[in-house]
Amino acid sequence: GRCHLLDLGKIRASKVYDLLGLIEASAGMITGDTCTLHLAAATSTRYIGLLRDDAQSGSVPKGNCVLQVGYSQITNSMDTIIKTIEGWLP
Repeated sequence: GRCHLLDLGKIRASKVYDLLGLIEASAGMITGDTCTLHLAAATSTRYIGLLRDDAQSGSVPKGNCVLQVGYSQITNSMDTIIKTIEGWLP
């Protein structure tokens, strides 16, 4: 009840950069290693980057990434992820 979740995967945008306004209006974002990871760097929105464990072939989060978690570590990092999200809420 303290926040609303939006699944950007369900949004139909003409161009991928049309998502920037939604990202910018958000308190925070969780994103995998996809185009939204790269879009997040163009905003001031804090985000959690869920990334490939193989750093040599994965993306490097930029700017306002507050937490990086490898795919294999997501389950073990849930407490940290939840605390990070709670820190974004009023």
